Amino acid sequence: MKKILTITLMMLFCVTINLNAQLSPQDAIKAMARGINMGNTLEPPNEGDWGNTAAESNFDDYKNAGFTCVRLPITWHKHADTTAPYTINPTWLNHIEQIVDWGLSRHLIIIINAHHEDWIKSAYTDNHKARFDSIWSQIAIRFKNKSDSLLFEVINEPNPLSSANVNDLNARTIQTMRKTNPTRIVLFSGNMWSNSSELVAAAVPQDTFLIGYYHSYDPYPFGLVGTGTYGSDADINATTQKFNQVTAWGAAHKIPVILSEFGYMKACEYNSRMCAYATVVDQALAHHVAFNVWEDGGDFYFYNRTGHTWSEIKDVLIHTYKESPNKMKIIAYADTLVKIQWHNRTTENDSIIVERKIDTGNFVFFARIAPKDSIFIDSTTSTGKAFYYRLRANLKDSIEIQSYPVMMRVLATYRAPFAGVPAPIPGKVEAENYDIGGEGLTSHDIDGVNQGGANYRPNDGVDIGEHTTGQYHVGYIAAGEWLEYSIDVQQSGTYTMTASVASGGSGGGQFNIKFKNGTTRTFTTVSTGSWTSYADVSNTFKLDTGVQVMRVNMVTAGFDLDYISFSNPTSVDPENSPAQFQLFDNYPNPFNPSTTITFTLPSRSYVMLKIFDLIGREVGTIVSGELGAGRYTRQWNAAGYSSGTYFYRLEAGNFVGVKKLVLMK
Repeated sequence: MKKILTITLMMLFCVTINLNAQLSPQDAIKAMARGINMGNTLEPPNEGDWGNTAAESNFDDYKNAGFTCVRLPITWHKHADTTAPYTINPTWLNHIEQIVDWGLSRHLIIIINAHHEDWIKSAYTDNHKARFDSIWSQIAIRFKNKSDSLLFEVINEPNPLSSANVNDLNARTIQTMRKTNPTRIVLFSGNMWSNSSELVAAAVPQDTFLIGYYHSYDPYPFGLVGTGTYGSDADINATTQKFNQVTAWGAAHKIPVILSEFGYMKACEYNSRMCAYATVVDQALAHHVAFNVWEDGGDFYFYNRTGHTWSEIKDVLIHTYKESPNKMKIIAYADTLVKIQWHNRTTENDSIIVERKIDTGNFVFFARIAPKDSIFIDSTTSTGKAFYYRLRANLKDSIEIQSYPVMMRVLATYRAPFAGVPAPIPGKVEAENYDIGGEGLTSHDIDGVNQGGANYRPNDGVDIGEHTTGQYHVGYIAAGEWLEYSIDVQQSGTYTMTASVASGGSGGGQFNIKFKNGTTRTFTTVSTGSWTSYADVSNTFKLDTGVQVMRVNMVTAGFDLDYISFSNPTSVDPENSPAQFQLFDNYPNPFNPSTTITFTLPSRSYVMLKIFDLIGREVGTIVSGELGAGRYTRQWNAAGYSSGTYFYRLEAGNFVGVKKLVLMK
């Protein structure tokens, strides 16, 4: 009996020791797995300055979504004295502790750091070292009794500190932390922007409880600017190589690694953006690297904190597994048919569910197909709408796996002036009254979602806002967006064009205007002090008489546009009515690798023939110049382009025509 009792007590003792065991860095990485940043919240001078505040309900949302770790970027120096002993404001420290407790009470791993501490990054002096030591000493003392699910991060992206100074800062800060937190896990990085190459070049502090962290918004400029695309074999290989680099370093030093910031701006092309998110998650899982995606309510927005809703990016982050379908492709197929293709990586599911959403709706069940299918064709689309597709399956009847989503805009081919007749010039053109037609034909908006909030043309993706009752403008402008308007120039001559613009930022933006006979110089706007204060910027340009399409090209962001007015011309230069296209077509279509475009001119005219991709980006110019009367053929060789839908746009005189091209390789 005593023997049995002794064995039982020993077993209970072992279980108790195990339950209370210190969290190791290796186990922490497993527990963190899929994490998120509460970005642009605790970093500004005052919480809320950048549009975000922290609420306890946010941590319920994080937990319910499936995230297991939350990184809290925190800037301390605005809340700490500048003279010894550099006391942190008690109210601020209490608030941070409250937020940390919200996360820990929900069994989340929480990371706190020193984020925008630019003062020590720009001048690594003895006084600044003492202040940084004091700040971290106070933080460490306050949180010393918290669960080991709370992790410390020395400093965020220490640019422009030298590598030697960062190595010193890491070592001395960890030493400060260890006085009160001897076994708490600490994250450290290299210098500059904490890229993978900086991490592997950093000196490794002499410590047992360490995790190396790095950041990646690669490839640049795609991730941080939004230009270009992602998804080629070269792109994916480059992402994989970064993971290979950090995991080889981690194995050599026996230190696990976390990718504590990554993301892709909402300005990125949609299909590329979804592929990039899925690729990072896929590689992170394969390399046993935890991650914290960057979400900030702004350029990297995918979580509505007050509405408690998520975009489909959350599902990519949570439901991507090594078995998820990948290599998603979408093309137009025989007029308005849409075909999606993918690569299956498992057969351990009884079926695949195709989900679809239209425009700004939600993903809903659309079809159930066999587990080995790798092609699906949707024959129920219609022009003028955006169609999104993703695949979902249950792996071994338990784990939900998803593909990343892909989208295609089935572009309209009919256009018309907004008011039924072209806007007369001289006169005023309201920015919100662009031509009827839709995305890719008469307008292009980067994200296809009306962020302006006005109940005016609510089904369009253009960002229309209401600055006073009944007065609308186009806002949330992004580089590369454009709007087109049918105008009727009553008489030729040089016009003064005056644009009414607002800019609440420190500076303005730029745009130009294209007419049938050329493009204006760039309009440069300036700050007007607020987004409801408007000012005029002017330019001059000689316009040809007649009905034509005017395009406003957004060169950079930073302004809202209310209207453009045209004053009476300074001189009159009447011309004959421009010629119209009598015939324009192309053959073959679909084609590979080239197609021949034909058109006929009844008289001499200036002709512009350009090729655009599916989201309205110009990819080639076939004709740009004056041609005489006659029949013309021009060939477009697309051997170097990806399969998919393209459009060619013909302009001559008062005629503008757009037709679809389908490249099938």
